[in-house]
Amino acid sequence: MNLVPGARIQSEFPLHRAIKDVILTAILSPLTFGLVLFIFPYYFQRDTLDHSFVVDAEGRKIGSLDCTLTLGEMIRHAIPWMIISLVTFGLGFLFFQFRVAVFCYNNTEINWFEDGAEIPKSARLASEARRKRRVASQTHRP
Repeated sequence: MNLVPGARIQSEFPLHRAIKDVILTAILSPLTFGLVLFIFPYYFQRDTLDHSFVVDAEGRKIGSLDCTLTLGEMIRHAIPWMIISLVTFGLGFLFFQFRVAVFCYNNTEINWFEDGAEIPKSARLASEARRKRRVASQTHRP
């Protein structure tokens, strides 16, 4: 098991990304009649996780987090919550926010860095590189 005593998670999510996401949500909400509000919470959580490192007790980056959710998985998870929110006149949407966090955390992997390997400048870069390798390996299978 790769658990390290004293390890913690450190997020490096930049404020400008949050501002951009809020502005984009505000623009798309009226255009999609609010449906974007059921998809963007996944992206907010995924972005935060993808900008996070696992740090040891001395503060060294020893891994990064990678939320592996795809748009299809997000939509499949959101549809029942859309229905629940409509039936409960929006009350279900409050619970939906917590379930999104749980769903994202349950679909997050830790990418441990090899000893002596170059540490990426951002966890997001490590996550994107891992996704590209995963897609490439799936397309080259016989």
